[in-house]
Amino acid sequence: MKLRGLKKTAQEPASASEGRLSRIVESARLGVWDWNIETGELVWSRECLEMFGLPADTEMNYDRFLEAVHPDDRKLIDEAVQVALRTGGEYSTEMRALWPDGTLHWIESRGRVSFNPDGKPIRMSGAGMEITRFKETEEELERARAEAKSQADNLAAIFDAVPAVIAIAHDRACAKMSSSRAAFDLLRSPYGSNLSKSAPEGERPTFAILENGKELSVEELPVQRAAASGHAVLNKELEVRFEDGSSVFVFGHAVPLFDVAGEVRGAVGAFLDITDRKVIEERLRATTERFQVALRGTPVTVFNQDADLRYRWIYNPAPGYNPLEIAGKRDCEFLERAEEAAAMEAIKSEVMRTGESYQGEVVIHLNGEPRCYHVNIEAQRDAQARIVGVTCASFDLTERRRAEAEREKLARQRQLALNAAQLG
Repeated sequence: MKLRGLKKTAQEPASASEGRLSRIVESARLGVWDWNIETGELVWSRECLEMFGLPADTEMNYDRFLEAVHPDDRKLIDEAVQVALRTGGEYSTEMRALWPDGTLHWIESRGRVSFNPDGKPIRMSGAGMEITRFKETEEELERARAEAKSQADNLAAIFDAVPAVIAIAHDRACAKMSSSRAAFDLLRSPYGSNLSKSAPEGERPTFAILENGKELSVEELPVQRAAASGHAVLNKELEVRFEDGSSVFVFGHAVPLFDVAGEVRGAVGAFLDITDRKVIEERLRATTERFQVALRGTPVTVFNQDADLRYRWIYNPAPGYNPLEIAGKRDCEFLERAEEAAAMEAIKSEVMRTGESYQGEVVIHLNGEPRCYHVNIEAQRDAQARIVGVTCASFDLTERRRAEAEREKLARQRQLALNAAQLG
């Protein structure tokens, strides 16, 4: 009796262990298989048959197993089995199962070979698990990586191709920046160097950055401000001054970069080289200033009108007239006499119609007095040679004509006096 009890006690833990193992196998969706190499019998569990899309009552053998595998994988799987049988190593492989409905399912299978005392393989047992979802995820990750790499390569190519100063700060402190090739060229720095003014001592570039003639501190720079505040810094026109005293000018914006949690992780700035524009603007400003100085105190007025004969600008208008008040108006909106305004607009319209210039004298009443002007009116053309308005210059002849009239009057009086003297 005591022996039976001991035997029962010893069997109960084994049975419980088998039950737990069975539950683990079921919950893990593992399929187990056993192949009797001597008899050719191949036993698959229900889960194993389900993985290959086979009915639960399917009779299995090695050839039937290979038929369930995708044709492109059969040779690879058979070779893996034969290697395990020859070497006694562990059989481990991944394969695609071709279901009867034509769908593909990925399965990972592992097994081990058992040998008889003579070293002949007699059995091979193992387990399989469907990994289709993992493979799909893996493929999606690979596609995502490939797409991300492609986008990164495209961005790098754009980075080097675009003729703009682009700087990307990789941290909120802006200690390290990646820059476009144009940035290194414009800022006269070695390619690949750190162009950040926030870089550690010894790495910082030596040029100064100014706004409206004032040198900016590191904290005031656009990229650093965007990274620190988390807000865009727009429409900044800056001067980059080098140690030799020369300068270049840039215009652009800086915006913060955020991580997946919405925290600022850096900033990017993009700036265009406007040095040529600034030079042209300065030359134009100087030319305009000299032009205005030359006109000031003279009886010459110069103005421009668009295709609707509205004044765009006017320099040195007649006394009592403000250029800002004339801009945007037509002659009929500020000249005192409608017939004179109509006559002037008719002349200008004819110049725009024909493209031929006009020179002549006109009389215009200003401040209640008639004034005589010599006018020169030219058609203004755009880059495509289309007439888009007129440019005019007028010279006030009023005083000259008065002087001439006075001289003629005096000459007549003198002649009358001479004639009277001879008559007497």
